[in-house]
Amino acid sequence: MAERTELDDYKEALSDLESDALPVVEDIAKHTKKARKAIGQDPVDTLTISNELVELSILVQRLGDRISHMGYIARGCKEYYERTREGHKIRLVAEGNAAGVADSMKIALAHEEFEVHNQCEYMMDRLVYARKSTDKTIDAIRSKLSYEKANERNA
Repeated sequence: MAERTELDDYKEALSDLESDALPVVEDIAKHTKKARKAIGQDPVDTLTISNELVELSILVQRLGDRISHMGYIARGCKEYYERTREGHKIRLVAEGNAAGVADSMKIALAHEEFEVHNQCEYMMDRLVYARKSTDKTIDAIRSKLSYEKANERNA
């Protein structure tokens, strides 16, 4: 059996976080669709959009925890990738390769580490985008609720 590596640990951490975070992102999409549907009704279903506002607020909090954890994983994976890449360069130069050749070779030799690092960064970007998008959705729902309540008072 092959020895477990630090790269295996990062792959597993990324997989675990994806399994934990992606259902939150899916729930956000589900509740956003419900809110949009309720906003599009005539008259606007203010009870549903109020409930969805609460749900989305809870989900954005849950997402924040996962973003923090993903940042931790991504930063560690980046350091591991850079350390591995530079380790290859040092080994290659010690074996008698020219520094320029070693620079080129180190990139190819650390490709798998780069791929895992890139996947971590992608997941981080995806989660951050989901949070920003949800924050904007929450703001839009709040505005719509305020508008509808003002209309009710003026009716």
